[in-house]
Parts: sequence; structure tokens; C-alpha cells
Amino acid sequence: MDRLSVILPKVLRERGLTDVSLTELVLETAMQCIHNELPAHAEFLKPTLFEQGVLTVKAQNSEALGVCDAKAAVIIRAVRALQWGVAIGDVRVVMAR
Repeated sequence: MDRLSVILPKVLRERGLTDVSLTELVLETAMQCIHNELPAHAEFLKPTLFEQGVLTVKAQNSEALGVCDAKAAVIIRAVRALQWGVAIGDVRVVMAR
């Protein structure tokens, strides 16, 4: 019997929803990782965009920006652990406007 991690991407691809669904999955996984690893700063950080292997996280203050930037490798590992063929290479933390 196939695992859900094998079946779901196939179904999403057939329906043309792969990119949107994987982006949402990456953003949600990154947010969960931020809540787990940076609970004191989680309310000031929000993953907003994932394209071409780069995850963009908006920070509302410079302290949260610095802490999140230091934990970028942890976020990358969390996203890669999804095993959905998500190619993430970098996390860019920027100040929110």
C-alpha cells in the first residue's frame, strides 16, 4: 500500500495544484518550526513567500530578524524533512513594512 506522501503529490500534480500546495506546505512547516525553535519571537515572524528555492520570512523587528536569520539552517532542515521533493536552498529574512 502506498504512503500518503507518495499518493498526495501525484494527485495534486494531476489536478495542477502542485506548486500552490507545496508552497502552502512549506510556509506552514516554516511557521511551525519558528513556533518550536523561536517561541519568544514567533509573533514577530511570518513566512510569506516561497519561490525558486528561497523562503522569505518577514520580521517586524530587528531582534526577531537576527534570531531568525541565525536559525535559518534549522528551518531549511525542517522543510527538507517533508520529503516531498521541495528544493529549498535559502531563507531570506527581511523587515516587514
